[in-house]
Amino acid sequence: MSSIEETLQRIKSTEGVQGFVIVDQNGGILRKSDSFSDEVSTQNGALIDDLTRMAMGAVRDLDPTSSLEYLRLRSAKHEILVAPRESFTVIVLQEWSQASN
Repeated sequence: MSSIEETLQRIKSTEGVQGFVIVDQNGGILRKSDSFSDEVSTQNGALIDDLTRMAMGAVRDLDPTSSLEYLRLRSAKHEILVAPRESFTVIVLQEWSQASN
């Protein structure tokens, strides 16, 4: 098993992960988890890609010597984890629940 496959397997087996999609720099789907339909993958990929590009621009505007490495968004029910790279972006959707004290 390649390191890519091992990484994807680790992501899929993480508790609370609902799915992932990997998109290219044009928003095309490179890989997706079985739990996401093509329609959901395309929609999530396009929306998150747009948001990521805006965040990358904001980071660059704040500090031209820096770049966006990772983006984490949380809603009432989910977390969206985004790891942008030069030729692709990994997007992971997972359940979110408040940690118990």
